[in-house]
Parts: sequence; structure tokens; C-alpha cells
Amino acid sequence: MEPLEVAQAYFDAWNLQDPAEIAATFAPGGTYADPTTGQPLSGQAIVEYTSGLVSAFPDLSFGIVSAGVADDGTVAAQWLMEGTNSGPFGGGPPTGQTVELPGADFIVVDGDKIHSVQGYFDQRSFVEQLGLQVIVQPYSIGLASFGSSVYVSQGDCSKPGAFSMTSISLHSDEEAQEVSGGGGRILREMAQMPGFISAVTARAGLRMFTMSAWEDVDSPKQLLRGGAH
Repeated sequence: MEPLEVAQAYFDAWNLQDPAEIAATFAPGGTYADPTTGQPLSGQAIVEYTSGLVSAFPDLSFGIVSAGVADDGTVAAQWLMEGTNSGPFGGGPPTGQTVELPGADFIVVDGDKIHSVQGYFDQRSFVEQLGLQVIVQPYSIGLASFGSSVYVSQGDCSKPGAFSMTSISLHSDEEAQEVSGGGGRILREMAQMPGFISAVTARAGLRMFTMSAWEDVDSPKQLLRGGAH
């Protein structure tokens, strides 16, 4: 197969939303990387990454704007990714937003398979099209650590009769993503409990905190009775 044919097979697999078929276009040890992966992915990691993206965007498609082959056989492909976020993504619920994201892949071909794919796109544009905020801040300054927070309220302006606080120490960013997904379910469940006023959850580094306000001391005891918590 010619390099452009190998690249086309790769994009065809994406347009079929088939993670196993996408991974099958790579040679053994072949790698994939883009601005969100952190490091090159290989083998099963490619399957897991593409599965997450396809689950988040079930109608995901890549339209090729232009493609060419360099003297060394590397394929440079300019594309437009389109899809609607109708599944969980990045530890959060689906936003329902449709994205149209331009980008480019540099694909190094090894025979009939792919040796490596290096993708480029505007990560800020991707996040903003999902209706999410992009906040630039340091990880830490001196003794202070910076992070993110979420505030949940039913609009009840009652004076709190009790507060509840939870603190969790995490081991990795992967664990933080898993805990964040469960935290969202817990906050939605708390918001429906009698006596709930409001809650703030925050993460700084590998520590997560939740503080909730309740009408009386008995109301937060509902958290101990099971459910997502």
C-alpha cells in the first residue's frame, strides 16, 4: 500500500467509530500522540483512548481537507473533526455541544502499517466548543496550591444548621479522574436530599475537598445511608 492509502485506511477506521480497527492500522509498537494524551500511546492504550473518544462522541467523523506525502514517506493530513458530545467525557457529563475542530496529523508509515501518528489541534478551542471554561493558573506558588472547584445550590438561602466536610488524598491523576466522576454523581444525589442547602467541591494537586451546608444536624446523616456516596 502507498502511504496515502495507509493513512486513508486509518481515517476510515475513525469514521467507522471502531477502536479495534483504528489500533489495527498501527504496526506492532506503533504510537499515537496528540495534545491530550500526555505521552505517546501504543497497543491497548490506543484502543482505550479511542474508545473513550468514540463513547463521548458517537457520531465522530474526520473529513480530510488536504493530504500530501513528504520525501521520507511521512503523510501530512489536514482534517476537520466533527461530533456531538452525547457521552461522558473527561470525567464530566455530556455537554450536548457539537464541535467542529480543525487539526492535522503527521503519519509515519511502515510498509502497510503506521509507525506513528502525531496529531495537532487547538485544545483551547476544543474545550470552549464543549461549553467548558479554560483557566490558566500555576500549580503552586510557595505554600499555596491551585486547582478547580464546583459550587452546587438549589437556591435555598436558609441559615445553615450544620456543615459536612470530606477530604480525600489521591495517588495519581488517573485516580483523580475516577473520583471526579463519582463526585459528580454524589453532588447530584445530595442536591435532591431534604435539608440540603449547598456544596462546594475543590481539587488542588492530589487533594480533593467537599464542604456541604445543611438545614440541621440530622440532614447530612443521609450521606451514610448508601447511594453514590
